[in-house]
Amino acid sequence: MSLSFVGLGRPALDAKTEPRRVSCLVCSATEKPLRVGIAGGGIAGLSVALALSKRKDALNIGSVHLFEPRPSLDPQLGGALNLSGGAAVLAKEYGLSDALWAAASPLEEVVAYETRGGSELLRMKTADAARHTRGAEKLLSHNGKLHVMTIMRSDLMEIIAGGIA
Repeated sequence: MSLSFVGLGRPALDAKTEPRRVSCLVCSATEKPLRVGIAGGGIAGLSVALALSKRKDALNIGSVHLFEPRPSLDPQLGGALNLSGGAAVLAKEYGLSDALWAAASPLEEVVAYETRGGSELLRMKTADAARHTRGAEKLLSHNGKLHVMTIMRSDLMEIIAGGIA
């Protein structure tokens, strides 16, 4: 399967332009390999491309094209993200767990502060929260650690893009 990135440049914004409706078409199996277009080359678009690349034979996908308004993937946009639960399961399924743990930091505690005055509202250890959720500790475990992490957006994008075959 080939993956190409198509930078479209910044579209001109016009206040008179009406939003366009986008429709999805689910294709049945064909003899000719499918060409798939994905709108957006951020984390969601890359994740869709990764999922399709892992199932390309079953879905008869020949190529995937990412369409992005910026001229190239810009991993510097955005900050850090917290990943847990379903993201951890998918990372393991797609063989990305080790790369994620090498780039991420474990999220051991969550602290919330009041906007005005800054007094502490909540302090929660992620391990304690997992122990109080039925089955969560098994689901969130990675090499004996809870699979709750904080990772920079740029690192996550590089790892996802690296997993696309």
